[in-house]
Amino acid sequence: MKNLYMVSSLIVISSMLFACSSSDSANEHSNSTEINSVSDEEMVEGNSNPDIEDQLNLNIGDTAKINTTISTFEVTLNEVKRIDELEGDVSEADFFLLTEYTIKNVGNENVDISEAISALEATDMLDVTGEKNIAGRFESLHPLQGELKNGEEATGNGLYYAYDADEYYIKVTDGLVSSGGIKNQILFTVQRDEIE
Repeated sequence: MKNLYMVSSLIVISSMLFACSSSDSANEHSNSTEINSVSDEEMVEGNSNPDIEDQLNLNIGDTAKINTTISTFEVTLNEVKRIDELEGDVSEADFFLLTEYTIKNVGNENVDISEAISALEATDMLDVTGEKNIAGRFESLHPLQGELKNGEEATGNGLYYAYDADEYYIKVTDGLVSSGGIKNQILFTVQRDEIE
């Protein structure tokens, strides 16, 4: 009987010790998680810039400011036209969307113009990836190229495949915004009757 009492006492004490150590381990994990989540929040707050805003209600003639990890520049959508054929080529879609942009460097670092314009895409549906600029393929166009210093600007063409739709959108490629390469989204909306 004495041995049975001793064995059951050892089992109870062992269970209590195991439970206490598991509870301490769970508390340590909980504290660790809490510290990490606070650190993540602080990191997000540290990376946020209140001056960077999305500009989603833009039209032909408007100017948008784009902030990248390297530079800040403005894009003005001067003109948009529908082109059915260019230099003997027809569009792989329904037609070409020909744009004229003015890019102005408003930051401290130089802006690579072709990189700046390649960040933009044209689409007729906001929930899908848009068409890339193909202006560089055509000799009769003036694709944006070169580098801009602070205060300098350049004007040139963009060209995109387009499908027949009521509205067209020119915006920053979503992947560049979600990856943080570009800090804000812009959205130009163009109506069908504005391009015909």
